[in-house]
Amino acid sequence: QVDGATAEVAAAVRGKCPGSGVDGDVDVDVVAAAQQIVFHTMQCSLKNKLFSKIVCHLDSPTSLTIHVSIAEQEPANNVLAVIELKLFPEGYRKMMRLKNIRVDLCNLKRLVDKKSLMGIYYKSLRRAAANFPDKCPFKKNTTYSLKRLQFDGNDMPQYLPDFNYTFTAKFYGNNELGIEAYATGAFYEIEPD
Repeated sequence: QVDGATAEVAAAVRGKCPGSGVDGDVDVDVVAAAQQIVFHTMQCSLKNKLFSKIVCHLDSPTSLTIHVSIAEQEPANNVLAVIELKLFPEGYRKMMRLKNIRVDLCNLKRLVDKKSLMGIYYKSLRRAAANFPDKCPFKKNTTYSLKRLQFDGNDMPQYLPDFNYTFTAKFYGNNELGIEAYATGAFYEIEPD
């Protein structure tokens, strides 16, 4: 999107500008700085027997994949993630903590997008949830995947400064702790070339 002042400059330069030495058309590219969310580390661990296997890995600095298998004994009739996010804004001494964020994975496809941290999280989860059911149960003896999970930094609220973060999530299946996940990373603006 081009603001009014930039549009005027672009319009003036496109045509013949007396005294400017420009005799023909000139293309003017307006490049806005992109924002990026990256992952530095990712760890996952099993905590009970409802989930039989978990594999999590970074595909790239901006993408991760998680595969979770439900065991053969019983389906997961409810799956809830309880998240804590710690933000360490650049240039600030205090850390900002968002804790006890609850995400019902049984209703992932119904969660609302908003221009907020949680809205970005829901949108990214829905895009990556390749084979999640529309509603619970998560079937037994089945592997579910979040493939190439990415968070679009350009969806972040514009007022946020660059920051480092730690992300901790506890996943509960059938009301029991089943998986713990931990990630670190950063959010920053990429300067145009």
